[in-house]
Amino acid sequence: MRVLHVSVSDGLGGAAIAAKRLSELMNKYGGVNSNMLVLIKNTNSEEVKPVTKLQFTCARVNNKINNTLTKKKKCYGLFSFAYLGLDLSKHELVKKADVIYIHWVNNGMMSWKGIEKIILLQKPVFLFNHDMWYFTGGCHQSNGCEQFKFGCPSCVFFETIQMKNIVRERFLKKKNTYENHINVHHIFPSTIFYTMGLESNILNKKNIHYIPNILDTSKFIPIKEENKNKKIKVLYGAMGGKTNLYKGWSHFRYLLNTMEQEVLENVEFLLFGYDFDQEELNELKVNVKSYGMVNSEEKMIEVYQNADVFIFPSLQESFGQTLFEAMSCGVIPVAYDVGAARDLIIHKFNGYLLSVGDKKGLVKSVYDLIKKDNLSQMKKRVRSHIEKNFLSESLVQKHVQLLKIK
Repeated sequence: MRVLHVSVSDGLGGAAIAAKRLSELMNKYGGVNSNMLVLIKNTNSEEVKPVTKLQFTCARVNNKINNTLTKKKKCYGLFSFAYLGLDLSKHELVKKADVIYIHWVNNGMMSWKGIEKIILLQKPVFLFNHDMWYFTGGCHQSNGCEQFKFGCPSCVFFETIQMKNIVRERFLKKKNTYENHINVHHIFPSTIFYTMGLESNILNKKNIHYIPNILDTSKFIPIKEENKNKKIKVLYGAMGGKTNLYKGWSHFRYLLNTMEQEVLENVEFLLFGYDFDQEELNELKVNVKSYGMVNSEEKMIEVYQNADVFIFPSLQESFGQTLFEAMSCGVIPVAYDVGAARDLIIHKFNGYLLSVGDKKGLVKSVYDLIKKDNLSQMKKRVRSHIEKNFLSESLVQKHVQLLKIK
């Protein structure tokens, strides 16, 4: 069986990384022939094929034109109309595929019309919901708005009735496609997102599936040597640095600023995901080590293996790739209840699961961990929970079962 994954990239961002890993592990454990078709190729994998240079240029132009509707508005970068995009329905890989997964394909790669053309080929099509775009009028994250439950009638991102009507029209366009094509299925990587799918006014409830993102759990493993340093090493992924509001930078700062000096002497704070300069690190007023941008999987595994605790104060996620990676390496999580956090964490058994925005809870949880005589038992429970519920082989088999749907 030939499976094709269509994605904007094979390595830029969490959605692209998740798509690449799924394709690789389908080949490894699924007994299928899986390939990727991408706009931007970041790896040297022979299983990944980029679009042509002309198509790449067209996509860049498409993206600029698509963005004219949202430029200078508060939803810029958070909303995609996707009027223009590439027609990939006649691509050789698409024609040869028996099953097609469509991941995150905005930024001018595909329009909704282009997605419809692939659906019209009557092959099984799985839309992988890395964000909310497939079941809203165009926003990638609703920020608490629940209008997707009843048709996005008055989008909060836009002020004029004309723009609100356009959003409503885009919503109905997607709904019409789903209602008239039973070959379209939706995959959600977390139970929170899966529930949103069930609550939406747009999806065929029979064609909604929950399968977590996949990770090669044979690579992301705990280090055998115990941390002999008496200090507890607390890790935080600062993707986007101070400018990325959704990753909870201000909440991490609150943790640093609230902890008492005598407690800080027992903790070493580690950062990754952003190239902080020394002046920015000095502003934290706490001794913090930064790994900067980590561009290789091998190095990222080393970063996790060097940590005891992982702080995950994201305010909105569809899954939470770094949380999954850290826990697979046996790092104890302290996380807000977003994305797959509630699927991965049993509170106080293999980590701490907190209400979104509970900054005081972050501090208390770290204090609790510092007071423990030995973290090794909880770290073992972290890894054990992953092995029992999220092993890559078992998750691949869930996809294989879906592929048998006619």
